[in-house]
Amino acid sequence: TELCSGFSQGLKTLKHLSHTHNKIKTIDTDAFSELKDLEYLYLNNNAELSFSGLKYAPLRSLKLLNVNWCRVGVVEKGTFSNLENLSDLSLHGTKIELEDGSFHGMSKLRSLIICDAELKSLPVNVFKGLTRLARLRLYGNKFETLPSGLFDGLTQLNELSLNSNKLKTLPAAIFKGLVSLEIIELHYNNLKTLPARLFYGLATLKSIHLSMNPLRTLSHNLFDGLSYIEKIILYDCQLSSLPVDVFKGCSKLKIIKLKGNNDLKTLPEGIFHGLTNLIDVSFTESGATK
Repeated sequence: TELCSGFSQGLKTLKHLSHTHNKIKTIDTDAFSELKDLEYLYLNNNAELSFSGLKYAPLRSLKLLNVNWCRVGVVEKGTFSNLENLSDLSLHGTKIELEDGSFHGMSKLRSLIICDAELKSLPVNVFKGLTRLARLRLYGNKFETLPSGLFDGLTQLNELSLNSNKLKTLPAAIFKGLVSLEIIELHYNNLKTLPARLFYGLATLKSIHLSMNPLRTLSHNLFDGLSYIEKIILYDCQLSSLPVDVFKGCSKLKIIKLKGNNDLKTLPEGIFHGLTNLIDVSFTESGATK
């Protein structure tokens, strides 16, 4: 099935278009020629969909594009560069391959979702230029590691989801420069160790989710500098010990979840010293005592 030339004839005032579950494979370069006021476009569940027609589409008013649960192949450089006002792009469940420049020209993008896409790796410069990006969801892929510098320049990023991958290691400075980050999700991975001071410099960070990683212990300075952190979730991590000063300086910490760490029999005396805002400390299933 094809979206051919003339498809949009007579639809000049259209703002919302949903063309889902229609087995569309190709989009003609002139298919959207009259949709200059279109703001929301949904192309979900369209099997093997080619993005080539989007390169020349005059969709300069488009704010949201959903292409979920499709099979696209390689997203070439400049594929979306004509969508200069796009703020939300979702590729959830869509099988794709990315290259440096796949999102070139999307300077106004605020939300990017690439989940359950079976990606095994990411080019180091794939997110370059996305200076307004606030939400990046990459969960449910097959990453074992990430290239250093992957998130460079994402100074407005507020939420980063990397959970449910196969991450074994993380570069020590992978999160450096994410000065607006508030939420980071790393649960359901294969991380056995974390670099010391991995989160250092993330002064606005409020929530860290590390559950379901085979972590035996944490470095004493892992959470250094997180003066605004409110929630740390560590359940089912196979923890057997924690340094006494692991939460030092986390004065705004409200919630610590340690359930399911059955080898964590004791907690060092004074581990919660200075945490005057704690309202929920959970470690009943681990049997830990102070």
